Amino acid sequence: RDQVTSINQSNEDLRDQVTSLNQTNEDLSDQVITQDQKIKDLSDQVTKQNQTIKDLGDHVTTQNQTIKQLRDQATDLQDTNDELEGKVTTQKKSIEDLRDHVTTLKDTNEDLIEEVTTLRKCQKKKCKSKQGGKKKEQPEILEE
Repeated sequence: RDQVTSINQSNEDLRDQVTSLNQTNEDLSDQVITQDQKIKDLSDQVTKQNQTIKDLGDHVTTQNQTIKQLRDQATDLQDTNDELEGKVTTQKKSIEDLRDHVTTLKDTNEDLIEEVTTLRKCQKKKCKSKQGGKKKEQPEILEE
């Protein structure tokens, strides 16, 4: 009998252990489910962060393209500016040449006026000497 009682006690102890192990198994199972959810949540966060990083990368690429376009525009504008500066320099030179030409024409005009005046005076003297001192009408101006 003692042996049967001992076996019964052992059986009861084993049942208690099985119950305890079942409870531990359920607790561990709940922990696994909780850990799986945490892993899923973390995975979702990583996915969102990866999408954010991708979006930022796309934004940087777009910004780089915009910067490149702006640099190209700046280069084009600089080239246009250089061309315009060349044209302005040419125009200034042309204006300077025209001013010099105008000055030359003014000088030539003054010389011609002096010549015409001299010719008129000379012609008046000849007219007086031909008519015996009588003053003749204003002589005609000869055209070149």
